[in-house]
Amino acid sequence: MGEFSPIHWLIVLAIILLLFGGRKIPELARGLGEGIRSFKEGIFILSRARRPFFVPNRYQKSTLERENLSLRAVATRQLTSHNSAIPG
Repeated sequence: MGEFSPIHWLIVLAIILLLFGGRKIPELARGLGEGIRSFKEGIFILSRARRPFFVPNRYQKSTLERENLSLRAVATRQLTSHNSAIPG
């Protein structure tokens, strides 16, 4: 009783055609497509908003640690070059 046969689908399509007419069906389908597209876009935006920007790895140094190390390297390089330039 709960199954739809092809005859049932034809009857449903005929009723829809009678209710809305031939010109309204493409507009309804277009509106439905735009709604689905908008829904998927919203879901995508929400999923990106919930995703963390940085997931720390035990073996990976954080951005602050890398910047600190690079600043130390630059400072050390500048100090060594400055000290070697001064006659001793």
